Amino acid sequence: MLRFILVLCGVIHLLPVSAVLGQAQIVSLYGVEVEDSNMLLLLQHRAILFALIGIFMITSVWRQRYLTTACFTAVFSMSSFVILVLVNNPVNTLIQRVMWIDVALLVPLSLTWVVWRIYRTDG
Repeated sequence: MLRFILVLCGVIHLLPVSAVLGQAQIVSLYGVEVEDSNMLLLLQHRAILFALIGIFMITSVWRQRYLTTACFTAVFSMSSFVILVLVNNPVNTLIQRVMWIDVALLVPLSLTWVVWRIYRTDG
C-alpha cells in the first residue's frame, strides 16, 4: 500500500512539469497570470524541482532504502504547501484544489508509512 501511495504522490508531483512550457500552462495549472519573466523563470524552475521530487518518490518504490526519505520528502513538500496556503489565504480555486489534493494524499501516506515502519521486515 505504501508503494502505491508513493507512486501516486510521485505522479501528482510530476503533473506541474508542464509549467516548464510557459505561461499558458501556468495559467491552466494555477490560474495565475505571470507578467514578469523572472517570476516565470522561478515557476518553471519550481516545476523542474517538483518533477525531481516525483521521480525520487517513484524510484524509491524499487529502492527500499530510500522509502523513508521519499516519504519524508513527500510529507514535507505537501504539508508545507498546505501551511503556506492557509497562512496566505485567500487564494484562488485552482490553488485551493492543489491544497486539497495534498491534504487527501497526506493522510494515507502518513498512516501507511507509520504502519510500514512498525511492521516492516528488513530481511
